[in-house]
Amino acid sequence: MTEQTTRTLEQRVAEIEDRLAIYQVIAAYGPAVDSLNLEANDALWTDDCEYELDSGTRVGHAGLRDLLQTPFHQGVVTQGCAHVSSLPYVHLDGEDAYATNYHQLITHTDGQFKILRLTACRWHLQRIGGAWKIRKRTNMLLDGTESARRILRRAGTDP
Repeated sequence: MTEQTTRTLEQRVAEIEDRLAIYQVIAAYGPAVDSLNLEANDALWTDDCEYELDSGTRVGHAGLRDLLQTPFHQGVVTQGCAHVSSLPYVHLDGEDAYATNYHQLITHTDGQFKILRLTACRWHLQRIGGAWKIRKRTNMLLDGTESARRILRRAGTDP
């Protein structure tokens, strides 16, 4: 193998490893919030993170913890719930990455499971100390509004 081929293979393997690490971060979100594991959830996010929802923006770990302690979130966890993400489309850009996917909040109510929320998500992740962390997540309801479609259009595009 030539030096150029080796370097290209090393770059390609590094990209695969980055994508797998990002998939792991996004996949870990649901189990962390569904089990009310505040420490595990905090570990997924940067210290100065932002979580933008249709209902407003939460900032930092304190903002995330406040969100998980709302009566709404506590209620769905008590009933039984699952935050389920689809496989994201990931765009790598050096120490930043952007992912676009769908997200469902499934709840257990009256002996049945129902989709309570279906959203379009845009994740901005940063590599910090060798680990990928969520810097910003934008999460908009798929209720026919332009804000959700705008997020979905970002799949397959640059940041």
